[in-house]
Amino acid sequence: MFWDRDPDSQNPSDWCEYLQKLFTHEIPLSTHMSVRVDRIGINGLELHAASQPNVNIHGTAFAGSIYSLCALAAWGLLHVELRARDVSPEIVLADSTIVFSAPIVGTLRAHSGFTETADLDHFIRALRAVGKAEIQIPATVSGDAGRPAAHFSGTYAVAAPYSSV
Repeated sequence: MFWDRDPDSQNPSDWCEYLQKLFTHEIPLSTHMSVRVDRIGINGLELHAASQPNVNIHGTAFAGSIYSLCALAAWGLLHVELRARDVSPEIVLADSTIVFSAPIVGTLRAHSGFTETADLDHFIRALRAVGKAEIQIPATVSGDAGRPAAHFSGTYAVAAPYSSV
């Protein structure tokens, strides 16, 4: 692995650095998209990606880049939440939907956060009980205008080795 210890679970900047390294070393597409971890905390995870490598022929954000950024944001949020609980997860995006409500221009900014419908405690109990569980996590992407213009919902299937749950 590229890290020698888990981050201090009480320090959000440690988790940002950890997640940035994870994306860089384990998810090469994130490097090509120029994805950067901005912040993680009680309100969720925020990422951004530069406009230039993610632009389409119309000068707006490429739909595949928007989708990928959403999927990364939700995956990263769940990954950090589980690592902070000393769970070494195997996380797979099992199903998803995305709705594009307007073209996105400029830097792509993604936000993902757990919702009440993503009952995190129930999910953790299920994961600990049987070693696998699913959870639905939303994400949005906005551009320079600052208004969310893409709305994503992903169902993530998680399996954890029994030794880590």
